[in-house]
Amino acid sequence: MPCSASWSPIGSTSCGRSQLKASARSCGMAGPPVDAGSLGAQVGVGPNLLLGRGERAGGGRERPALLSRGFEALIGSIYSTAGWMPARACFLRSCDQEIQAGFSRNGS
Repeated sequence: MPCSASWSPIGSTSCGRSQLKASARSCGMAGPPVDAGSLGAQVGVGPNLLLGRGERAGGGRERPALLSRGFEALIGSIYSTAGWMPARACFLRSCDQEIQAGFSRNGS
């Protein structure tokens, strides 16, 4: 399914994310799509986020939305610095457990 959004870093990421979720559903994968917030927590993004005083006091380092954005920024910075293959490898290593769990849920 082609994306109708014009290319921009934000537009392509959002479109790509929605296409990934849609393709997982169409392939019959059970369960929720891989959550970037949980991946961010898993790789330790929270302690490395630069937050304001209020966000720190309110537990921002554990907020799924901030962990998700931090994880996406991490993968994006690897991509812009080192290229596609290192960013892809980092992403796949980060979500390996979720991928394996998806296969085991589906009996593959």
